[in-house]
Amino acid sequence: MEKTAPKENLIDAVTRSLSRDSREREARARRCELRARFDTLTERELEVLAHVVRGQLNKQIAGDLGIHVRTVKLHRTAITTKLKVQSVAELTRLTQEAGIFPLPTRTFPKGQ
Repeated sequence: MEKTAPKENLIDAVTRSLSRDSREREARARRCELRARFDTLTERELEVLAHVVRGQLNKQIAGDLGIHVRTVKLHRTAITTKLKVQSVAELTRLTQEAGIFPLPTRTFPKGQ
């Protein structure tokens, strides 16, 4: 910025910078808080979580992981409790927001 810039331009630039910094700090704090929640999950709960956010049913998850369906239900309960969510949709959104699992890539037939 030029030294001869009007005072109003300087004040506007400083105000915009402070606002941007505030938003970025809030976003970093949110990501940190989410990471702390996800850090409370066990390795097995993270495995179950990966299957849940892919939309698999308890029976499918149990088959893939070689565990009983009841065990999957217990892990899902622990996951929702630790992450403080009520639904699979909320769980999926939170997982995406935290960047825990990469978003699935869509594959479309060529030519479309």
